[in-house]
Order: sequence, then structure tokens, then C-alpha cells
Amino acid sequence: VDFGAARNAEAIGRYQDAQGRGHFTALAQSTLGSANNMGGNAPYVGNVVISEIMYHPGNFADADRLEFIELLNTATAAVDLTHWRLRGAVDYDFRAGTILPAGGVLIVAGFDPADPLNMVKLANFRSFYGIGPSVPIVGGFKGRLANEGEMIRLLRPDEPPNNEPNYYPGLTVDIVDYQLVNPWPTVASVRGYSLILID
Repeated sequence: VDFGAARNAEAIGRYQDAQGRGHFTALAQSTLGSANNMGGNAPYVGNVVISEIMYHPGNFADADRLEFIELLNTATAAVDLTHWRLRGAVDYDFRAGTILPAGGVLIVAGFDPADPLNMVKLANFRSFYGIGPSVPIVGGFKGRLANEGEMIRLLRPDEPPNNEPNYYPGLTVDIVDYQLVNPWPTVASVRGYSLILID
């Protein structure tokens, strides 16, 4: 069994997804003293979730730079993404001071929109998807989103240990393990559609 860092006194259990695969994940409630299975206990779901993934924008030059991952903040307060990370299919460390507004979205692109050399690329990206200037875009992540499917993990920082003040353990906030089989919409892999969270 392999699982990542966990909060102190947090219960971890096996959760079976729609494809019958089991994942060990943080649980919404402690299972101590109850049956050793998920039962009615659901996975812990944080306020920030992976809400959209564009992994196959189309078959044309530089299509990889049109890949993106969108995060949604379901809370009523803004979230500071300092020391947050994306891991798995792509790697990205959020810059200090990156803020995800309450109820808002943020897009992580495959290029760095803060680089002055990418101004045209950023303008083209916003135009291609019809994204207004009010939506923050950050990037660029390392790697690419495989068209065959793979796992994306969103990690938030825990408190550093006393003996390692600059080390922030990554607590899993959300995982998406997209595939090219049912129940995932296979049309996303061939027609340039994104995957969107509906529940």
C-alpha cells in the first residue's frame, strides 16, 4: 500500500472509484472503532478541487501549450496557494502569493504567462478559449498531459517539522485519474473537448 503524507490524527481508507479501482485517501471522518471498510464514510473533499482538464486540445502545432488544468475554490474565502503543488502527470509549484479567489477559478497552463516572451502566447491562449482577463492564469508546468490518461494530484502544504523548517509535506487535496474508458467521456481524447467536474 502506498499513500502520501497525512494530517496528524487523520483517518485514511480505501475508496473504490467508478471503475472499481481502489485508492487510499483521507476520509471525511475517523473510522476508529468501526468496521474496517469505507461503509458510509466518504473521502475527504477539500475546498479547492481540480474542476477542468484539457489534455488533448487537438492535432496541430504547439497543441501541448494549449493544455491546462483548472482549479475551483468552492469556499467563501480566498485561498493562498503558496507551497501548493501539482504532481503526477505534470509538475508545478505555485508561486508564493498566488491567490485563488473565493468561488473563483484559476488556470494552470503549460507555459509561463508571467514571462514577457510569452505575451503573445498568453493572448492567443485567452482568445482560443474565450477566457477573460479576470481569470488568473499561471504556469508553466513541467511535462504534458498524456492523451492516454494518467493521474493528477493536487497537494497543499502541511506545517513543516520542527527539525526541517523549510520542508512542507504535501497533503493530497484532490486526485483525478482520467482514462480513455467508460465512465470517462472518450470524445475528449479525439475532438478537443475538456473534462469538466460535474459532481
